[in-house]
Amino acid sequence: MHHHLFESPYYVLDGRGATTIWQGGSSKKQTVEWQAGSLFSPPLNSYYQHFNLDGQKPARLFTATTAPLQLNIARDEEFVFNCDYIFKDRYNAEDDYFTNPGKKIATRRWQTNLIPDTRTFKLEEWKERGAGGSNMFFVMSGNAMSAHMSEFPPGTYKKAHKHGPGAEIIILSGIGYSLLWYRGQKKEQVPWKEGSIFSPRDGEYHQHFNSGPKPARYLAYTFGALVVSNTENRNGADVSEKEGGWQVEYEDEDPDVIELFERECASHGAKVTMAHPLRAGAR
Repeated sequence: MHHHLFESPYYVLDGRGATTIWQGGSSKKQTVEWQAGSLFSPPLNSYYQHFNLDGQKPARLFTATTAPLQLNIARDEEFVFNCDYIFKDRYNAEDDYFTNPGKKIATRRWQTNLIPDTRTFKLEEWKERGAGGSNMFFVMSGNAMSAHMSEFPPGTYKKAHKHGPGAEIIILSGIGYSLLWYRGQKKEQVPWKEGSIFSPRDGEYHQHFNSGPKPARYLAYTFGALVVSNTENRNGADVSEKEGGWQVEYEDEDPDVIELFERECASHGAKVTMAHPLRAGAR
């Protein structure tokens, strides 16, 4: 059991269990049941306690938090972990707080406090990012921190881009790899599969490739409105660098990007399905 003055959305990697949540000084408790693939976020400074409901195997949960930012600002662990202030505007023990399925509030924006299974949640098309992919951003528990999911078909890859620090990427399904690099430096190839976790650094270009035979889906945490240079504060994530954004268009890539992708797809028995301006025979 604990509470803290930083946001902490949880993704369930494996197992089955429940989390009980309540406000300080209140006897009203609510319980969120979860399974592998669930995503939820205890409201800021609420008390909560995790329970493993499976007596045969462990449960594994992952969270990325705003703790470093809060601790750097306050410089006082006692304040961050023992403050008794109640943020009623974020959570006031509403009966449907965790049972309401949520609602769409904007293009590729969904407001909810619990996603029972991220792997089956319906996403929306995002043509600007390429690869015929889809996406959804989530507004959870009043957090300033952001989480979003993306999926793209086999034999395709997304356009490269960069943004501010703090992004944590969890692979939900599929096999493939990502390229990470700084301008003028060698690209680092990071292979991934379901359950892999990695994090691009501040201002580091990154690009995701589905070299397997099935769709690939990932969940990404970002600092959202808490970091000025983050993609949510500046419309650069899906805008070409030629237009002042942070995205590298397919025609501006190094030729070795598509060449490597073709080899990787072949090694996994997959076929390149995307049209590409630098690929032989492209339309």
